Amino acid sequence: MKWWDDKKHIFVREKIRINDEWKTNDFEFFIKNELLWLSGTLYLPAKVGGFISFPFELKYPKNYPFSVPYIYPKGREKNWVGNHQFISSAFCLDIRDKTWNSSLSAVDIIKSLEKLLLAALDMIENKTGKLEVYEEAEPTKLDITKRKIQCIVPYPLSIPENRGIGSIHCYNTLDDNRIIVNPILLENEPDEEYYKQIIKSEYLKIWGLNVLFPKTKGVWIKATLQQLQSIVFKEDLQLFKEFLAIKNILANEEINKYFEVDKVEQVVFFIDNRAELYSKLKYKEEKVEYAGCYNQDLTKLFSRIPDNQKASSIKNKKVTIIGCGSAGSVIAEEFVKSGVSDLILIDDEYLTVENVSRHTCNLKDIGLKKTRALQNKLFKINPFIKIECIDVKIITIPSYVSEKINNSDLIINATAEIEEVINEFCWQYKIPSLHSKVYPMGYGGEIIRVIPEITPCFECMHNMLSRILETQQGFDDIPTNKFINYNETEEGEILPTPALSIDAKFISLFTAKMSLEILYSTALEEFKSKSNIVLWGNEKKWIFKQEFECIKVNTSKFISYTNCFVCYGNKQIESELGLTEAEVLKIANDTILKNVEDNF
Repeated sequence: MKWWDDKKHIFVREKIRINDEWKTNDFEFFIKNELLWLSGTLYLPAKVGGFISFPFELKYPKNYPFSVPYIYPKGREKNWVGNHQFISSAFCLDIRDKTWNSSLSAVDIIKSLEKLLLAALDMIENKTGKLEVYEEAEPTKLDITKRKIQCIVPYPLSIPENRGIGSIHCYNTLDDNRIIVNPILLENEPDEEYYKQIIKSEYLKIWGLNVLFPKTKGVWIKATLQQLQSIVFKEDLQLFKEFLAIKNILANEEINKYFEVDKVEQVVFFIDNRAELYSKLKYKEEKVEYAGCYNQDLTKLFSRIPDNQKASSIKNKKVTIIGCGSAGSVIAEEFVKSGVSDLILIDDEYLTVENVSRHTCNLKDIGLKKTRALQNKLFKINPFIKIECIDVKIITIPSYVSEKINNSDLIINATAEIEEVINEFCWQYKIPSLHSKVYPMGYGGEIIRVIPEITPCFECMHNMLSRILETQQGFDDIPTNKFINYNETEEGEILPTPALSIDAKFISLFTAKMSLEILYSTALEEFKSKSNIVLWGNEKKWIFKQEFECIKVNTSKFISYTNCFVCYGNKQIESELGLTEAEVLKIANDTILKNVEDNF
């Protein structure tokens, strides 16, 4: 369903706001390429008198109002305002992704364009030389190219079940005494289906292989328990080979090929499909050394979780984590260790050296996207989980991202940014969400839990909390004047602040624990009476009276602000427009949108 059919109130608000702002205009809605567009003309006063006309077209995104509309010139040369247009010819305006919220509309975008054009006209007519509006340089091809980092890794082959012997490569890891076995390389060319099975196996997800590991030749051999019980006595290499021949474990030609020609150095003996015995062959000393084999049993992965029923109940819950840095990585790791097995990870940044002191990943992962580095780590905890990585910076929510996450059971905002956009999205799709934030220098932090139709939305909760904290008179004093000032917007990007990993991790662990309460719950109504805001202090500072203090804010009396676009949605629009629901729907249904051919 198109957004203007699904969100008729919002569409009518667009139409009425435009008509109120420009009483006489030629603005017109139309559909092109299954998107809603608006065309019109701005008239700019010229210095010599009269007006300069500037026709334009505005394109609404598929998932409006979660993403900002774009506006283009129509019938005007592209360079009329210099570097304030991208290659696509879309304008770069002072209302951008970072300042977009649910109270804004196409009117605000058009006004921003008008401001830009008037500044450009002043520069042309008065030769001021500079536009007094926001400027943003479009990234060059070099900038885009430098964002991409490639890393090539080998992949292992799985062990075939229909043979008694086969070649292997063994890797001695640099950091311990483990031997990593790269499963059997078939001598005959495997078919395509065989390779598909290899790639799907959990071996690659857990171990991978590092090309820097020392690699040695080896073989695997199938044997019986009785044979292995005897072979461990054969510490002389010659007696070892004779035993293999006498007991018909290997044919003479196989012994000659593997141990005399190829000089394999390691042997892994199997009973059925279970590795039982490891043998290291030392040709110079004519000796054989043995060791036992540890076979990982992944069915025991959650055997020490105290409540297997709870772990099973969240196995198929889908959780989206926006932000995979110091907070998001810890939260994701705790989810997987608790039994969550369906994750969507969203972040566009690469893991760099300065991240490592607070991230769950390490220097081995430098240069990878944070989502991919975290994915690799999580697969090593549970290789059977489903993880989808979306390498994009969420400022607004693109339609393709919306389609992937709008059926999530829970969304975590671990960015300390864009709360308003995530808040509106989660409320629209009735998805519980948690917003986690660490205070500067890690002296504390806050977690706000939002459950649509159970608690107020994030914006109401956060504003109410802010007003309580402004007075610091007590957390039971709930403000009575419930109003949101939508004219207050925050500019710029929140910069990362120094903090010890352990200080930040307290906040992340609280977030994970409060999230699991939602995933375990069978009746979300119970959260109405719970404390859905937790403040944690690492130091005796600000509101915290002592170190390691937890303040649970009583949110049972929190109610939505009367003018909240998120909580009240259509009702707020009806109130703003002074119309009833029936009147809004009539305007929407009576509006005929015409289809036009592309005219570019």
